Amino acid sequence: MELLPLVDEIKQGSSEGFDPKMQALLHIARTVGRRARDLTAEDVAAATTAGATDADVQLAVLIASAFSMYNRLVDGFRARTPANPEAYRARAAEIAEHGYSAPPRR
Repeated sequence: MELLPLVDEIKQGSSEGFDPKMQALLHIARTVGRRARDLTAEDVAAATTAGATDADVQLAVLIASAFSMYNRLVDGFRARTPANPEAYRARAAEIAEHGYSAPPRR
């Protein structure tokens, strides 16, 4: 499956095709992304029952929290972002090949 459609499906709430551990972690991340105080002990217990460690749960919470913060910064600064995610494809390829530093000069 192509990455962009998969990301869209995950953002829309689909966890289809993922193992139970990842489904539980995605549920935690979505909950934290919407409203962190809605995360329950039962949500965490479901993830650990599915095989997630405490570190897995903490990382899911940390990543979801960070993205929420980044999205709020972008919104707060009224940053212009492309409407089409395809606009990011070229830069993503550069990052994958060279990391976040500038590509080498030719």
